[in-house]
Order: sequence, then structure tokens, then C-alpha cells
Amino acid sequence: MSSSSQNKIQSADELNQHYSAEDPWEYESNPHDAVRIQRFKRLIAGRRFRRALDIGCGNGFLTREIPAAEVMGIDLSTAAIEIARSKLPDPRFQFDSLSVFDAHSRTLGQFDLVVITGVLYPQYIGGAYRLIDANLRSLLCPGGRLIHCHIFEWLRYTPTLNLLSRETYQYRDYTHVLEERVAE
Repeated sequence: MSSSSQNKIQSADELNQHYSAEDPWEYESNPHDAVRIQRFKRLIAGRRFRRALDIGCGNGFLTREIPAAEVMGIDLSTAAIEIARSKLPDPRFQFDSLSVFDAHSRTLGQFDLVVITGVLYPQYIGGAYRLIDANLRSLLCPGGRLIHCHIFEWLRYTPTLNLLSRETYQYRDYTHVLEERVAE
């Protein structure tokens, strides 16, 4: 990631152009992402959530794995949201084009699980760490879980909720960090 890309937050138009392909990051065909899904599923195995939110859901490749009665996926890209809707027509899945900056309990309510993967990078959140932290805290009900997975080398911010577990593993040419945190 170049320093110039760290200074600019990607626009919805840029993300929509990226999603002119159904799977622009090749999540569906990349063996590293198969491992990511396996690790995510192992982390939540045996649990069932009432309401879950997937922030930055993209085309829904991870959203579909969330064991909740109601799952909401949000992404800034309307193109990504349309792809996710077409892939997951089940009524328990709801999708909305919404920025991580606008994801707050005032607009979405609270959840017992929030998943955020590949979003906490400077090109998506700039340096708005306090805002993101406040939004994540507002979205989680007491005892709610936050699961986030990101490329360690690109991550400049980590949520400040209490850490329950952390694992790292090889992801493409990088290191992935997968964490589970809990709201007070």
C-alpha cells in the first residue's frame, strides 16, 4: 500500500467500479480465503446469534457463514450490495449500502455479533479511529461480540474492546490477524 493511498479514503464510485466484477478479490476461488472462512467458522462454532451485522460485507462471501436469526450486511458499494442480495435471497439476510462511518445504533440498532473484515485500513477509515471505536461500541449490546479479521501489515487501528482471542496465520503474501472482542 503506497503512502498516497493511505492519505485518501476510497469513494463509493471507486468501490462500485471495483465491483464491476462479481468477485474482484477472488474470495470465492482463493485457497487463502477458504482458510479464512474455516477459521471464522471454527471461532463461532456451536454459537447462534440473534442479530448480527457484517460491516463491509462486499459480495456476501463471509456474511453467508454467520449463524444468526437476522443478519444485516452493509457496504459502501451499492454494486457489492446488489451482488450480495442476488447471492443470498434468504429473508434472514438484509443488505444496505451504508458507510462504516454511518454504522451506529441510532441507524441500525444493536447486535450481539458484529463482524468486520478488510475494512479497518486507512484507505477506508482514514484516521477516524475514535469514531469507528464509538460506532462499534454503540452497535454491540452488552456482552456482544466483535470479530474482526485484517491484514496485520496494513492495520493501523485495532478496536479497544476487551480482547478474548487472537490468532495470526499466513494470508496470501501477508499475515492475517483474527480477533474476537467483547463489549462491556
